[in-house]
Amino acid sequence: MKLSLYYFRHNKNLACYVLTKSRIPFYDLTIVLDGTLNYTLNGKKYAVTKNQVLFLPPNTIRYREKGNAPSNYVSFNFLYDKTIPFPMYLKNAVDKKIIALISACDTVGGALDTLQKNIIKNILKAIILSLQKNTEISKFSKLTQDTLSYIQNNYKNRLTVPMICENVSYSAPHLSRTFKKETGQSVIDYLIMLRIEAAKSLIIEKEMPMSKIAAQVGYDDYNYFTHLFKKRVGCSPLNYTKNLNNLN
Repeated sequence: MKLSLYYFRHNKNLACYVLTKSRIPFYDLTIVLDGTLNYTLNGKKYAVTKNQVLFLPPNTIRYREKGNAPSNYVSFNFLYDKTIPFPMYLKNAVDKKIIALISACDTVGGALDTLQKNIIKNILKAIILSLQKNTEISKFSKLTQDTLSYIQNNYKNRLTVPMICENVSYSAPHLSRTFKKETGQSVIDYLIMLRIEAAKSLIIEKEMPMSKIAAQVGYDDYNYFTHLFKKRVGCSPLNYTKNLNNLN
């Protein structure tokens, strides 16, 4: 899996600086070890505190206030050709392993040459895997686990709520209510999120017509795919590709 690292910083017990309001063209992973960072993301305010993680997908509209008190946090800006279906805000996701991995980043040094970048990238992949394990679906009920697994294994195919209900053997109202209560998303919202993230990965990873990418993530109607992509990401698939090219 290809990971391109654009920025790494460990802010140790200094007041955080302002991040002006902008639409980011990369993933932003920020792990807070101490203190509080105040963000506005797509118009919604978040206070990210100790042992919490902010995971922002490309094209998130991000703003961070200037901090008045010292804080300890680490930030990575990167692109990855693998789908990362994390929620934007992770609570209690930092454990001893992640702290150890961050310490390993610190040993690499300041200005990053090619070798140092490769070391940081490998550590970042390990951090992502650890976060994934710390937020894995085993924390959900069996119904939600089964629903997540079925969607993840079948999102490339035609998929409807009745089809999912038939597979997990529950009624639509019960499934919808339970799934949203436990994940914070509706079944359809999760399906769309997974498909759009998969499409972004294919755009990064492979050169192929957008209509083919749409079909590979479950959309036979390219215009509908473009509509959903723009609604979720903030730009069309073609403009998303241009933004990526401008980074390289």
